[in-house]
Amino acid sequence: MNKKISSVGNLSMVINQSQINVAKINSQDYICLTDMAKSAGAERALHSWLRTKNTIDFLGFWEQLNNPEFKVHEFVYFKNNAGANSFNPSIIEWIEKTNAKGIVSKRGRYGGTYAHKDIAFEFGTWLSPEFKLLIITEFQRLKAKEQKLDMNELKKQNIREKLFSQLSFLFTFLSFPRKPSALRLRLEERESSKLFV
Repeated sequence: MNKKISSVGNLSMVINQSQINVAKINSQDYICLTDMAKSAGAERALHSWLRTKNTIDFLGFWEQLNNPEFKVHEFVYFKNNAGANSFNPSIIEWIEKTNAKGIVSKRGRYGGTYAHKDIAFEFGTWLSPEFKLLIITEFQRLKAKEQKLDMNELKKQNIREKLFSQLSFLFTFLSFPRKPSALRLRLEERESSKLFV
C-alpha cells in the first residue's frame, strides 16, 4: 500500500494553544501523535506509550482488523516483550517489522508520527481522559468544517455544470443555418412567448 501523505489543507486542530496537524493518507484521516504529545506537555510520551502491553495489544488488534498485510508472526515478538524493562521499540521498528499501516512516521523537517484517527484517540486516552475528549471534540469540529467546504465546492461545481449546459445550448442554437428551419422557428416562437408572459 502506497503511503502518500497529503495535508488536509489549512484545516488543523488547536488544543492547549498548540496546532495538531491532520493528514490524508490513502484517503483516511491520520492525526499527528507528535503534535498531540507536545500539546499535552509530554513530548516523550510517544516512546513510553509504545512500550506498554495495552498499547501493543490495541495496535495489533487494529492492524489485524484493518491491514491484510500485517505480519502477525512479527507482532507476537512485540506482544511477548511488551511491558518489560528491556523492551524499548521505536515507532520505525514497529512499522517496519510488522508492516503496520495504522502509524506512519516521517523523519526530518516537518516530519512527525501520524496515526489513524482510531489509534490517535487511543493515544489521547493514554495522555489523559480530558485530552481524549478535547481531541475528539476538536476533530469533530474539523470534520464539520471540512464537510462545509466540500459542500461549497459541490455547489460551485453544480453552477459550473449548469453554465456549461446553457452555453452549449446557446452555441448549438446560434450555429443553426441562417435559413429558418422548422425547429428554429419553434424555438424562436417559444422564446418570444416567454417574453410576453
